[in-house]
Amino acid sequence: MKNLKIFALLLCSVFVLSAFSPITENGPGEEEKMQQEISRLLENPSFVLRDATHAEVQFMLNRKGEIVVIDVAAENDVIASYIKNRLNYQKLQVSKELLNKKFSLPVHIQVL
Repeated sequence: MKNLKIFALLLCSVFVLSAFSPITENGPGEEEKMQQEISRLLENPSFVLRDATHAEVQFMLNRKGEIVVIDVAAENDVIASYIKNRLNYQKLQVSKELLNKKFSLPVHIQVL
């Protein structure tokens, strides 16, 4: 049973899709880099899901460049708590233009 849980955890992955600006001709934009970093922060969840699910995360970056989660609309309280705990007050290297700006990010969690 323990091996089954470990195997299920390995199969569970998090995909973050965003409404951020697309990659420009000169490479990824600032918001695209931020989206990639958030996706990295949400990798390797510590729970097992039977079905894919999604959440909508609203957050902003404070003056220190830290993520401040405003709201997580999720189908499951475990998912909402996981996202809040993984993202809240994590520091990102971003330009000053993105500070104190509100963002909305759809998060899709799929079981592979």
